Amino acid sequence: MPTTSHRRDSIPQSTPSPGSTFTSSATPPMMSSSASSAETPARVPRQGSASDQTTLPRNTLSPSPSAAAAAAAAAEIAESPTKQRDYTQIHKARYSFGSEGSGRDQFDSPWGLATNKAGDLIICDSCNHRIKIHGVDGQCKQTVGVEGRKCGEFYAPDAVHVTDDERVIIADTGNHRLQITDQNFSEFSTIGIRGIEIGEFHEPIGVVLVNHSVLGPCFAVADNYNHRIQVVPCSGETGYAFGTEGSGEGQFQYPSGITVYHNRLLIADENNHCIQVMTVDGEYITSFGSQGSAFGQLCQPHDVTTDAYGNVLVVDHGNGRVMVYATETYTPLAEFGKGELDKPMGVCVTSEGLVAVSCDGSHKIFVF
Repeated sequence: MPTTSHRRDSIPQSTPSPGSTFTSSATPPMMSSSASSAETPARVPRQGSASDQTTLPRNTLSPSPSAAAAAAAAAEIAESPTKQRDYTQIHKARYSFGSEGSGRDQFDSPWGLATNKAGDLIICDSCNHRIKIHGVDGQCKQTVGVEGRKCGEFYAPDAVHVTDDERVIIADTGNHRLQITDQNFSEFSTIGIRGIEIGEFHEPIGVVLVNHSVLGPCFAVADNYNHRIQVVPCSGETGYAFGTEGSGEGQFQYPSGITVYHNRLLIADENNHCIQVMTVDGEYITSFGSQGSAFGQLCQPHDVTTDAYGNVLVVDHGNGRVMVYATETYTPLAEFGKGELDKPMGVCVTSEGLVAVSCDGSHKIFVF
């Protein structure tokens, strides 16, 4: 078991009915924005989700106190001579949104998050078993999904990735599969069941789209409990996996977040307390970070992403911060979030350069 307990023991270990590896549903289950549920211990999945979706019309949304802060932050970055974010100048979050619960503006253990071309945040509301779409100013626009095993339903979704063509790829972790949908969340398909063979997963926690020189577009998946990375061709062809459990080069102990930059995979190797850099074919290149709390060290890194300039942002879960490393050299540049981030889990960078971080402990999203 990973040393970060989170709510792993609460994920059922029964295997969903396999059926076909690829399935689809034209009408996904929906979720209400006014759902409520009984109190449960922290990070234990709540029982009884609501049964209809709400897409919130803009004219029904109350003014957001964060809207001005979001606009001001984006304008400040845009006016920078280099157009790059100076991460050394981040001292505290601009604002945050969310609280614990199952209501429209609430979260229960938000984990992975990503941003789309419209600048919205797509957030895995893990223990509410749903996906939420928020403006970067915090306004909730839509909720999708209910607890379940059918196509378009979720059990503890932990990661999300948005492709260049606006497909949304969701690591439906408790159901041991990926779900793929369009930007409107109108149709879903699934890949995978629980298992150890190629094309099977045991709690996938990270996913990113990569281009393979032979197989073409593929999903690279952090197959957490199988201690490996799987590469799954979008074409439906048989893929491959690399990595075994261990602490050597190219070995993993609970890989979680994963991203790609210049066709290099950056993998958050959580219980080895480092980021491993590898080719899409599984060749080890280098790693950075070591266990500790000093500047540049890591303690259970859970997610990793890059900005438009290749700077690497790592969710340093155990140290309650985000570490920033230079592109290519991977030397530490900056840290931020200490004292604010309670069990940070996911990170993404918007097109304006704002950094959003999800926190499992406070059930909030922080924007820097």
